[in-house]
Amino acid sequence: MSAPFYHILSKCDRALVAYIVSQGAGTPLDTFPMKRSEDKTLPITQVWSRHAKPEGNHYSGTYLVQAIVIVRTLGIAEQDTDNAIEAPASASDQRVGATFDAFHVFGDDAQAGDQLADAVTAAARASAVSPRDGDLKDFTIQSVKVEEMDAGFEAKGDGWSDVIHLEILCNVGDVSG
Repeated sequence: MSAPFYHILSKCDRALVAYIVSQGAGTPLDTFPMKRSEDKTLPITQVWSRHAKPEGNHYSGTYLVQAIVIVRTLGIAEQDTDNAIEAPASASDQRVGATFDAFHVFGDDAQAGDQLADAVTAAARASAVSPRDGDLKDFTIQSVKVEEMDAGFEAKGDGWSDVIHLEILCNVGDVSG
């Protein structure tokens, strides 16, 4: 049997990154899966799919994934710049707004999770042009639900983080091997 389950969390990360970039809320140069985002210059968007649990039959290839999208921006202005107090807050608001709005683009009706899932799946498949991302061609997001949002200063430095928590139902693809 091939390994369709291998890196389910990585597949989810890359699908979400592709979607965020497709919505214009980030670029490939500043939007990353969490494990590739160390030591990047702010502002950046990090995607971290942190937990996957099999749904239904353990061999169905369907998982419920808990993921977070973290938008990290500068929190404190440089004292000797024009508009020192407002510039970082304004830049942060724009980036966070674009990112969070991308997950509310279909509204709050009962079908929004399905429509958002279709959009994430389409973005992932469209981005699967490199051999590394070829495993996204059969990957399907079935539902995306916004669970909660939070924000705060980072423990070190002057970065500010806005976080959106997602619950994602997905299928890794062909499990026939």
